[in-house]
Amino acid sequence: MLNFIVRFILISIFSLSVTGKGNCQNAGVNPTALLEKMQESKITSGAVAVIRNGKIIYKASLGFCDREKTKRSDVSTLYNVASVSKSLTAWGVMKLVEEGKIALDEPVNNYLKRGKAPLYKDDTTQITTRMLLSHTAGLNMGPVPDYPPGKMLPSLPEAVKDLRTIKKPGTGFQYSGGGFMLLQLLIEDVTGLGFDDYMKKTVFIPLGMTNSTFKIPHAGNVATPYDETLKASPHYRYVGVSAAGLYTSIDDFSKFVIASIGIAPNPVLKKATLDLMKAPNNKNYGLGYYRQPVDSSAVLIGHSGAALGWRACYYLNEHGDGIVLLSNSSFEDFMNLGICQWIQSIYHKESQYCKTTPYTSLFIDLFTKGKDFTKRKIETIKKVTGKSPIDENFCNIMGYWMMRLERFEGAKTFFELNVLLYPDNSNVNDSMGEFYETIKNNKKALFYYRKALEINPNNKHAAESIKLLEKK
Repeated sequence: MLNFIVRFILISIFSLSVTGKGNCQNAGVNPTALLEKMQESKITSGAVAVIRNGKIIYKASLGFCDREKTKRSDVSTLYNVASVSKSLTAWGVMKLVEEGKIALDEPVNNYLKRGKAPLYKDDTTQITTRMLLSHTAGLNMGPVPDYPPGKMLPSLPEAVKDLRTIKKPGTGFQYSGGGFMLLQLLIEDVTGLGFDDYMKKTVFIPLGMTNSTFKIPHAGNVATPYDETLKASPHYRYVGVSAAGLYTSIDDFSKFVIASIGIAPNPVLKKATLDLMKAPNNKNYGLGYYRQPVDSSAVLIGHSGAALGWRACYYLNEHGDGIVLLSNSSFEDFMNLGICQWIQSIYHKESQYCKTTPYTSLFIDLFTKGKDFTKRKIETIKKVTGKSPIDENFCNIMGYWMMRLERFEGAKTFFELNVLLYPDNSNVNDSMGEFYETIKNNKKALFYYRKALEINPNNKHAAESIKLLEKK
């Protein structure tokens, strides 16, 4: 009886906070289950579109743009889609290829005026446009740098100077958002237009994506991003917007996905160009598109994106079926459930997206119930599974990421949990010391550095840090 009442309440809320069209049952997604997952994962809004035979059969927006519920989201609400941006950028590049303004296999340096792609050691192999689009240029900079408000951004030519080849170009997959930053420079140098202006003129407007932009929308119908600490995040800025800076809506982005399917002609790219982009350039990537195997007989084409406070993805198959999911949360549970449901409806089988992890619930506990409660929960999971769901490296990564973005409260919480879980780990205490040194609390920094050195006398970073701080 209680379960029935809960579901009735959820359905009532759902009827008040969902806008869209189509029959969700025929689409293969369960919006009530998606809404339940959103509430469970503290996600304020999400959007979903399902495509069949090249046409939208269901499209909906769930929830509110912000936690205060001041505005319901709708199908025009803008979300940052992070690395999904790369697929759109690839379209802009391939339009130049179709027009004969650049060639896929010519050295990209032949077209660049304000910067150069680096060489690999003493090797003379030149990076080409195809290599950049397929992540086979061997470049560093997986994610492009993001900058909090108030930080000065380098210019695009200055930013590409940080690119280095860490693998010989053309010898294998090496994911690089920085490579797409070079493509952004390529577009601007070849066309003489700003990147956002070029994309609007060449891709967005022809596809009818009138609300999409590579600039941060500071006002209007835009969702508020929420990070892993459940706090509202600022809109972080990118120099390499081509790799991670697109803001779009479920309404707009669905048009791009339908055009990507290639069943009907589109006003931007030819079908032969699309087929080339979706074909495997290497094992799991084409030109701006991931290739995600369902099993040995089926492959999905698309892309996913993750940034602080944002998640996005889209996938399509060769039969004209597709799904698009957007949300303003760092948690991916809503996305995974939607993909899981869609794959089950199309292929009648489970997929990797149907598997659940404890990360979201642990993060929610950490920032709502505290680190002591979370530690006890982690210990309970460890007793059942024989393995801790969170190791010291995971918490360190989260802590340093938050610290780099100047989210110091969140960084402190992750580092403190790590010390609580692994008190006798030298590296964990060293990281706690580095955090306190960063926020200018030298007394606490020295305490943790000394503890790290006591645990491991060979910890050079702790020893050097102690010497420097004792001189102050």
